[in-house]
Amino acid sequence: RLGGPVRVAEDARELYSEAVMRLFAELEDDELPAADRDALALVLRLAGNRIDRLIGPLSELLARREQWLSPVVSYEQANWDEAEAALLSRFVEQGLGDFHRLLGETSGCELVALLREGASQHELLRWAEALDRWPPPEIAHLPIFRQLIELLMTKDGRLRSAGGINVKSGFVARQAYTQRMKQLLESLAGDEALEAACQRLRKLPHPHYPPTLKEFQRALLRCLRRLSAHLLAVFGERGETDFSEIARSALIALEAGDEGVGEGLLWADRHIRHLLVDEMQDTSESQVQLLLRLTAAWEDGDGRSLFLVGDPQQSI
Repeated sequence: RLGGPVRVAEDARELYSEAVMRLFAELEDDELPAADRDALALVLRLAGNRIDRLIGPLSELLARREQWLSPVVSYEQANWDEAEAALLSRFVEQGLGDFHRLLGETSGCELVALLREGASQHELLRWAEALDRWPPPEIAHLPIFRQLIELLMTKDGRLRSAGGINVKSGFVARQAYTQRMKQLLESLAGDEALEAACQRLRKLPHPHYPPTLKEFQRALLRCLRRLSAHLLAVFGERGETDFSEIARSALIALEAGDEGVGEGLLWADRHIRHLLVDEMQDTSESQVQLLLRLTAAWEDGDGRSLFLVGDPQQSI
């Protein structure tokens, strides 16, 4: 694939940088398709027309391209948008669900009740007038949960203490709802799992990208497809490659052929009897796919073994 013997570069950043420079040099190519030209121009414009600002981020993406190259190459807008919307929805609902479960029905209902009382006492809590119940963990209620989180947490991401409740956050001194809020916070103090769930919820993305961000995303996807092609050209010309390309090449070699079994898979099936994987918690998706293909034809009792060693407490 790379035109003869190659050397694996321990540090491929120079190769990545060269690919990025070649990508944006295409803006001077009169034969570049208009859609690709517009995509490159948009990405460059958003970087202040400074290619040096893009070399680092795009090089990082190239170093991890086994995580995104396959779906990007096969990108179709309609299918991508549908899958992306479903993924974002699941991600957001999982974050909402964790917070909802850890705070609990009792504490949640108490929080809603005291906020409804506070809505008539201070304008900062007026938004809580619309709360008629402890809302279910659904995307439609994400704005409400975001407001609840801001009441429960400090700016530095810690659960708020009872002493942090005052009129600046809408709680008037010596009022019943203020005392109830302080009691609720005291009952939640030290709950590290809840605090972590609050932190995750605060960082949740919006479940729908705004139009300007969608435009940038589509432009970036076009650029990444061309960038990956430039990287392969650089590899071929330099006689070098990186570890990601070695792994990708192995996956391609193990793909099934027209008759259902590829030559690489047949070779592996004849020669590989035992596999040991250390630090399994750090294994990437592409490496897992490689293991699956290497062991695809293995059966119970055939004398072959796969031994995995890992520590989930160290997972990255």
